[in-house]
Amino acid sequence: MPNNTENYIDEEAEGGANTIPPARFGGNIDDWRIGKGGTMFYRVEVPGAQIVVGDTHAAQGDSELAGTAMETSMTAKLRVTLHKAGSLPNKVATLDFPLLETLDKFVVHGFAYDNYLDQLADPSDIFSEGTSLDLAMADCYIKTRNCMMDVYSLTEEETIALMTTSVDFGITQVVDGNWGVHAGALFSLGNSAQIIFLTSHRLLITFQILTSGFSTRRTHHTITPAQHQSRLVAAVS
Repeated sequence: MPNNTENYIDEEAEGGANTIPPARFGGNIDDWRIGKGGTMFYRVEVPGAQIVVGDTHAAQGDSELAGTAMETSMTAKLRVTLHKAGSLPNKVATLDFPLLETLDKFVVHGFAYDNYLDQLADPSDIFSEGTSLDLAMADCYIKTRNCMMDVYSLTEEETIALMTTSVDFGITQVVDGNWGVHAGALFSLGNSAQIIFLTSHRLLITFQILTSGFSTRRTHHTITPAQHQSRLVAAVS
């Protein structure tokens, strides 16, 4: 989490910051596309940061409207990789949002408040202040626009023309206090696909979900390296 956690964790706090509201550093993203074969990219906000993974669903739709999806216990195999920013492309050094890579697209995540720990005097107010799809849409639009401009060296006008014809925006969730909107884009990164997004202001961490299954059934699903490495044909020439 960000450096300003003193705004949220003080002498009276019990258990630290709330893990329910999502933000740029993670939290409860609640995107059903995060699953087997996917890779999540998060910026590491502070030295010595720790990892918590959870809230698995057997089924969930966009918005998670009723407050819960089909909550379940799962057994999953994850690969966690720490990427040092200094060895990666400078043009994506400003990556500052949770990015999902699936087998066929990249998904940008925006929120009503990009980092409510910074933006709210009392972060607990996120459960009342964060209920805005307008703010979440604006945040997701800005992140997607900036990302595409950086990756493809496009002008703002060119990027918006591409976004309005080829990027799908959707409501991720409206249940976690800080409402979310996502943008799915068929990005193609050519030969640099392995590293183009693997950078941040300081460090970046990735979660690659290799296998998953319901623990009650003791199932075990696998994905081959070839499947994970697949990419679509370039969306931009």
